[in-house]
Amino acid sequence: MVLERFLTVDGAISGKTYNELSPGNSTTALNLRAGMEFPIIGHTWMATIDYNSWSYAHNANASLAAGIVANCPAGDPGCVTPIGFKQYNAALGTPVSLFVPGFRPQDTDTHIGISSKISKDQRYYLGAGYLFRGENYLGYPSMRGFGLGMDKLPDFDKPLSFYGSFWQYADVQGNDGGQTSPLLGALSGKSFSLEYKMFTYRLGVNLAFPNSPIFLDANVGGNRADIRNNAPSDIVHSALFVGLGAHL
Repeated sequence: MVLERFLTVDGAISGKTYNELSPGNSTTALNLRAGMEFPIIGHTWMATIDYNSWSYAHNANASLAAGIVANCPAGDPGCVTPIGFKQYNAALGTPVSLFVPGFRPQDTDTHIGISSKISKDQRYYLGAGYLFRGENYLGYPSMRGFGLGMDKLPDFDKPLSFYGSFWQYADVQGNDGGQTSPLLGALSGKSFSLEYKMFTYRLGVNLAFPNSPIFLDANVGGNRADIRNNAPSDIVHSALFVGLGAHL
């Protein structure tokens, strides 16, 4: 079996985001993936990198200054649950919100992994990797976590080939500097450990061109991050992607 190297660039033709800023707003997304099979002492391994960027609208109706508010207008999507809200509400006795004026957030996640082939005749791999998450809003911290997963690589010597991946990260975390406001009293400026448990997935198909390294790619991909500690909301990104790739 020929060892493969490949690069894929995909864009989303439809997508959704659910989190504290978005109740399912339409999402544009970019996915970049690269992989390389290589032998070590008679066994086949694979190195992969998978980058995703998710962009969507956050809307707000009221014209308020950004920050902690005690009486955010009911039903206004600009009223956002803050990081550490359970501690705020327990200490203050009155729920507080974080008002965020409308803008276009962007979330990113990057996976880097090393996997071992587990099938002699098929490209199935089990591996370990690291995930890095980032956002461009609210001063959220960069986050990272260790994970385990499984990949099925496409077979580029076939006209039509299916592939997929599923990775689980038990603890993706970062340290948040907290909100500052007189309304928070002694909790103003308190830092929090922001933590999620998370999984990522992708299921797709490649259509190869005869006598060419170029192939068409289509897939459904996304992730889900569930609250583990101090997070304001669960997170879901999903999209249908199409694009092009090349294999060597």
